[in-house]
Amino acid sequence: MTRTVCVVSVSRADRAMAAVVGPALDEAGVSAWAMVVDDPLGPDSLIEDHGVRTRRIPAHMDGDGPADPGRRMGALTAAFAEVLADELPDMVVLTGDRYETLAAAGAASLAGVVIAHLHGGELTLGAMDDAFRHAITKLAHLHFPATESAAARLVRMGEEDWRITLAGAPGLDLLMSAPPMPRVDFFSALNITDPGDFILATWHPETLTADGGAAGLEALLKALSDAARPVLFTGVNSDPGGAGQAAYIRRWAEEQTSVHLIPSLGALYAPALAHAAVMAGNSSSGIIEAAAFALPVVNVGDRQKGRDRGANVVDAPADPAAVRQALSRALDPAFRASLTAMINPYGDGRAGPRIAARLAAEPIDARLRQKSFPEERPS
Repeated sequence: MTRTVCVVSVSRADRAMAAVVGPALDEAGVSAWAMVVDDPLGPDSLIEDHGVRTRRIPAHMDGDGPADPGRRMGALTAAFAEVLADELPDMVVLTGDRYETLAAAGAASLAGVVIAHLHGGELTLGAMDDAFRHAITKLAHLHFPATESAAARLVRMGEEDWRITLAGAPGLDLLMSAPPMPRVDFFSALNITDPGDFILATWHPETLTADGGAAGLEALLKALSDAARPVLFTGVNSDPGGAGQAAYIRRWAEEQTSVHLIPSLGALYAPALAHAAVMAGNSSSGIIEAAAFALPVVNVGDRQKGRDRGANVVDAPADPAAVRQALSRALDPAFRASLTAMINPYGDGRAGPRIAARLAAEPIDARLRQKSFPEERPS
């Protein structure tokens, strides 16, 4: 009987991972399908475009108050459980660290489904996602970390060596294999006039800082105003406080002369990274994907604190002067030139086949299902 594997995508941040791993599983002789939480920013079809059968779940976005994420997590847990009971997969593949992903992990664990976890062992000390990621690690049976230090951290967390496969970041597979898009075609697809050297900006709440990252956002926007360069600003995610910060960005953009708000770039994200002069904000894509293009990145605040980063990342605290200084360095042609031969710590863009090969071959038996702590392992 053919093994079936469900690849879960809870937001636009992990769509590329599912679009990579699904087809790689099919090529390895595994029947793959995707369980996808709808994007509150609008419809997207990246996973379906890569030939993966998809079951969609409503986003359950009902508000931005203190209780709403918990309500959403409960609703998503129930929705995941219903689909898993209907489809009965042998394994589920989960990516990263979001509370929606933890909901999927809980539903899969209670259903007795083997869990494979991508991007475990990383650190993002400024966000509650850090705790969610580690919780998913303890529920997971197989681990596919993206970096060597993340793999080592999983071992220190008590995970057995044989469960761990260093894979790299599967999101890079799509970016690095995509055909280049000429600059004129990129801006034509966005339906805007080429503004010249632009800054690609993305901001998400810092869910563990007292102000939710408001000081960092204000510092970023002040520095962007002072830089007086064109900005393409992508949408804020659905973390607590996201709606308020998105509104703050919209109000700021209305007072600027060359700022374009783009909720989601989707398939245009790779050419955006290729054509940008610099990336700024606090998104994980600035840490992981931007390095594939040797794109200078200004990372503001604590959201990505602790995560491995390449030589292209310039960190700045939540201070306008510090962000201005970091932008000045990132925009220096000499700094860009120094990145020509940089190595991306998140891999070579061939993670999908590594993950699929392990998932296709791994026996689903008592050894896989029954986890132990180091002191309990037989000598």
